[in-house]
Amino acid sequence: MEAIQAKDRVKVDGKVSWFEVFRRKWVVLFGGFLLLLTLFSAVFAPYLSPHDSRRIDVSIRLQGPTSAHIFGTDDFGRDVFSRVLMGTRISLLVGAAVMFFTSLFGAVLGLLGGYYKSLDNILMRLMDGLMALPAIVLAIALMASLGPSVVNVIISLSIVFMPRTARLIRSVVLVGVEMDYVQAARALGARGFRIMSQHIFPNCIPPLIVQSTFIFAYSILAEASLSFLGVGVSPEIPTWGNIISSGRMFIREAIWITLFPGLAIVVTCLALNLLGDGLRDALDPKMRELI
Repeated sequence: MEAIQAKDRVKVDGKVSWFEVFRRKWVVLFGGFLLLLTLFSAVFAPYLSPHDSRRIDVSIRLQGPTSAHIFGTDDFGRDVFSRVLMGTRISLLVGAAVMFFTSLFGAVLGLLGGYYKSLDNILMRLMDGLMALPAIVLAIALMASLGPSVVNVIISLSIVFMPRTARLIRSVVLVGVEMDYVQAARALGARGFRIMSQHIFPNCIPPLIVQSTFIFAYSILAEASLSFLGVGVSPEIPTWGNIISSGRMFIREAIWITLFPGLAIVVTCLALNLLGDGLRDALDPKMRELI
């Protein structure tokens, strides 16, 4: 009897609660733990770093992992572990900023395009034009014109990923404007801004949150790719992509230079994708019914 009552308590209107979704899906909890660990490393990187990430000591260049340098040293004798920790701050900063601006402007464009038919063709054709080019090619072209810096990487990647969010929100808005309560609000003379903000946008929040987690992961990968190609963040600033780029010439004799920042990228993107899958299941009532 107690087991039945406990099972009923985790359901709301016959559906599994979002908390129970996370509890049952251990991979989501694992992804959340990895992401929290990464955020902790980024926040306290200056205190966790055993060495100055910019200190050059050619006497220990290309030294393998030891007790003094657990991730080894690079071609300038800099501690790879300290550089990976400091690179976490820049890589996560880029990912979070791109996620924010992409969600903000993508949601605005999607709402306007889906609600106002006169703007739909103009905005969506512009989004289609941006999506026609491969993301990395467009990002390289933008960085070539803007120049290497953290701010320019954020601007470029926000432009690259914004069309995907805009089209996602537009598709939700196109369904929302046909709902009876929206038509009733229109009939009562409600303004477009009020309808979009109070009646339509709340339905866009769940897919926008899920999309944001994936944009975060894509941005980290894209920043690493741009920095690896030499058109991203300035080489003197430690990022995961810059560290990998500095070690590509020594991949045979010093694989640790590229291995550890590569693992950091894999772990962070894996955590974000696991968390995104969990949010999708928790926010989608149909998925919750299947659990």
